[in-house]
Amino acid sequence: MEIRKATEQDAPTLSVLIASIISHVPYYNDRAKAENIRQYRGEALHRRIKSPHHLLLIAQEEGGKIVGFCSGVDQSGTFYAEWIGVDPATRRQGVAQVLVDYLFTLLRESGNHKIWLDTRADNLESISFLQKMNFAKVGELKNHWFNQDYYIWEKFL
Repeated sequence: MEIRKATEQDAPTLSVLIASIISHVPYYNDRAKAENIRQYRGEALHRRIKSPHHLLLIAQEEGGKIVGFCSGVDQSGTFYAEWIGVDPATRRQGVAQVLVDYLFTLLRESGNHKIWLDTRADNLESISFLQKMNFAKVGELKNHWFNQDYYIWEKFL
């Protein structure tokens, strides 16, 4: 498994994978799915890949298949992780952990001192993963984005 930064050449395949992952998220309403998919399509995805402030990592199997991604934005020493997603056929094989461990290394090397993110309050898989990775739940947002409930998490690097 190789973890690396996404390139322009990855965009078509990556866009399809991300849309597939997001469209099958059971705890997102239709509005949330549509908005999140839009952010990873066409020119919006190309802007993320090219931006010096955004980071888009991919997990790629030996045969070249992209099976996971992690995206986020540098915010003056903190990093907001927008998405950590793994192809459903490849879940429970350590892909997310390898992606996040690589992300932690990159962030430390670039001088970031903290990573933060949000999860849906009913996303039990993500909550379990974040607890395993020693994130601390620091807040709750009721009836927030897309009229849904979220938890806020952080980890000092």
